[in-house]
Amino acid sequence: MALSVALGAALLTYYLSSRVTPTYESSATLLGSQPNSSLQNSFGITLVTAPALDMRAFGAAATSSPLLQTALESMGLGPVSRSLLDSFKRNVKVRAEVLAQSSLLHITVTNANRETAAEAANALAQALVSWDVRRATESLETAISTLEGEIASLDSQIAYLGSGAADDQVAGLSRIRSERVLHLNAARALRSSAVGQVALLEPAAVATHPVSPKPATSGAIAFILGLFAVYLIVFLRAALDLRFRSSEELATTTGLPILSEFPRLLNAGDELPKEASDYLQAGLQFATVSDYPKVLLVTSAVQAEGKSSVAIALAKSYARTDYRVLLIDADMRKPKLTARVGASGSPQNQLAAHLASPKSQPQPATVHHGGAAFDILPTSTEVNAPLDLLTGSIGTLLARLRDQYDVIVIDSPPVLPVADSLVIAPHTTGVVMVAGITKVDKRRILAAMGLFERMGVRILGVVATGLEQKTMLRTGVGYGYGYEHSEKRRSSNAQTDPLAAAGQLELTRKQHGD
Repeated sequence: MALSVALGAALLTYYLSSRVTPTYESSATLLGSQPNSSLQNSFGITLVTAPALDMRAFGAAATSSPLLQTALESMGLGPVSRSLLDSFKRNVKVRAEVLAQSSLLHITVTNANRETAAEAANALAQALVSWDVRRATESLETAISTLEGEIASLDSQIAYLGSGAADDQVAGLSRIRSERVLHLNAARALRSSAVGQVALLEPAAVATHPVSPKPATSGAIAFILGLFAVYLIVFLRAALDLRFRSSEELATTTGLPILSEFPRLLNAGDELPKEASDYLQAGLQFATVSDYPKVLLVTSAVQAEGKSSVAIALAKSYARTDYRVLLIDADMRKPKLTARVGASGSPQNQLAAHLASPKSQPQPATVHHGGAAFDILPTSTEVNAPLDLLTGSIGTLLARLRDQYDVIVIDSPPVLPVADSLVIAPHTTGVVMVAGITKVDKRRILAAMGLFERMGVRILGVVATGLEQKTMLRTGVGYGYGYEHSEKRRSSNAQTDPLAAAGQLELTRKQHGD
């Protein structure tokens, strides 16, 4: 996908760039330095110079409106409108290089016409040189104007006095006039010796190649940016998406083994596959090999992750291997498990009734579900204040039931919404966490695990539910021969099933104390 997007971006950029009107650049270079003082020392010549300016100040002067207007008028584009002046200014770039002994000023003009670009750069450079020379002669021009005015005034006075005035008075005015004429001639002579700080070093030449567009370069940049953009989107999506995408990621995040994987069921009433249930039982056998009887709490971080379905499947798997199994529907807030297995019973036979009278003898109901027979302590209706009942009696009730069963599977409410599971967990062998791949996010399952870990409760592993078949096969935990969504292919003799044989062997060992 990244290569496709990058290639498409490159081709589109190349096509669009090739249709853009080409533009050209031409640059004129000015040299800035101090006037040569050796001429004054060798020949006694006085050079008129302007106050020294930083080269960056010359750069600012080059883009000023007066100099831009002068350059345009010298190109024969006058009178200059404001829009033309602004357009010309946008196409002018000035760059100064400040060196140790001298400095360089590069004036670059961009235009769609290559000849116009070179002409404009040279015109602007010449306008800047002329402006620099005028800076040097400004004071002389003022002095010349003043002297010319004084001479004219003296001429008027001499003419007014005429012959009737005393000779010494006229002679004095004439003497003053002669001095002013000398000063005027000297000032005019100095005006021709005025020099500036900058001079044209290299005039702008007509460009041979356009500076833009460059379709090949633009296409290559678009290709790289396309790759970067795709991977950035993927990275951000992965960082912001807190859901699990595979059982491998679930195992990496939780640090727990994946006990089994269950596929996404097409219908809510479908049973979980037998093969996956057997893998779950095998994983729990290994994790609890030294525990007898086994009291397994099945829960999840949040609701609708399939914990009740996993509890039923686990109870059926143990029952098929001749274990004495009790399934307890401890979700007294939203009971669903009891109805799903078709259990019924009197009010006195409900879990809540036994919790209310913990010293009474439990009488679980026996159900036959999916070819397996097991007992169940049902919960048919919602119970008020279930946490109070569990807190006071669940330990006592489980202690009475341990002597009657090999495996007790408890379906409890989710961990994060209510605290029921946290009350039950310390009285169990361990917790089986059910994680719906498309339901729970990483923060919630880690928070649920943290609650159990702080209580010192043992978490046996994680069961992944809601997976797509292709994802299960790719992780290597799936089952290559495919799941059976019905219970039709079931062995009539449990002894032919290796899991059944293993279960029977462990049961015999426990009964004989070996």
